[in-house]
Amino acid sequence: MLQNSFAGLRQKVGNSACVALIMELLAIRMDIVLAGEWDDASGWGDPMNEHLAEELGRVRNTGALVTNHQSDGDGTDELADQKALREKRAREAGDENQKLLERYNDGNALTADDIQMPAIVSASGWLPFDFSGKDPEIPQMHGKKNVALLAFCNMIDSTCTMVSNLTCQGSGQTLPVNDAARVIAMLDSLMAILVSKGGTKKRRDIANGSNFTQQAADDVVGIDIEPAAPAGSVPN
Repeated sequence: MLQNSFAGLRQKVGNSACVALIMELLAIRMDIVLAGEWDDASGWGDPMNEHLAEELGRVRNTGALVTNHQSDGDGTDELADQKALREKRAREAGDENQKLLERYNDGNALTADDIQMPAIVSASGWLPFDFSGKDPEIPQMHGKKNVALLAFCNMIDSTCTMVSNLTCQGSGQTLPVNDAARVIAMLDSLMAILVSKGGTKKRRDIANGSNFTQQAADDVVGIDIEPAAPAGSVPN
């Protein structure tokens, strides 16, 4: 029996950042499952390649937003950094005119990066998906002809599995920098497949094989008869 491509995935994930990344990755996978390129030998067209690259970029942006950088300082004086940060947050909390969009556009880290936040775990903590292969939106893709698309899909599954097993997966809202680096490494691997195998120029079709155009031709050797003698030859 073929192994489930999500083997090892933890379905009980309490960290909301991990859940967000897994859900975005599964959205990409659901697009891939519907692709019409599964019957090609390898590769896919430029529109699909551009779409997948754009979606991976969105996952990368989400990863950056939920990464816990802890401090805006340079680390040379941790206590001074923390004091300056507390003063900065106090000013922000009392600023009635600052808009959330302005904070975002100014490149501010998530507030949860720098303030002790309560551990947030959903009531059940379970990912709301069926990873057994029975869900028609998240099927197993074993045995498909398009080996490059299959490799990309399986890498998505491996990335979801890895995110569910990060050290921070139990609770919280952000990713430690080390865990975020692991996510980026997997996204880099996915992008490498797009660059090396994706796009119209790298696409290959599957040959249909050699089909006889005249199955009953008199020069076709049968099982129980000898081949016909060439014209003009002397029979034995």
